[in-house]
Amino acid sequence: MSQSIMLRFKKGIALRGNVAYTAATMQELDDDGRKDILGEALMDELKVIREYLADIPIIKQTLAKVEARLEQLEADMVVIKAIAKEHSVQLDNHEVRIRKLERVR
Repeated sequence: MSQSIMLRFKKGIALRGNVAYTAATMQELDDDGRKDILGEALMDELKVIREYLADIPIIKQTLAKVEARLEQLEADMVVIKAIAKEHSVQLDNHEVRIRKLERVR
């Protein structure tokens, strides 16, 4: 059972959270009390599942935005790599030309 479940006992005692039930405590509950506890546990679990399912469209939208941004960044990286390679070639060319000019002097 989840920690947030409010457990009601036949005598009106309420406990919150995970509780270690002793045999005596469980014996104090009649069938209706046990059904109530299990029913509340199931309802709380269903509530958590519904909340998660409600978040799925939001997660999908966010993921789609992240994927689109990632594709754009990948395209940008291709361009940046091409520019860096071109600049490297130009720099190498300039270094060769500078060395040649230094030898001529």
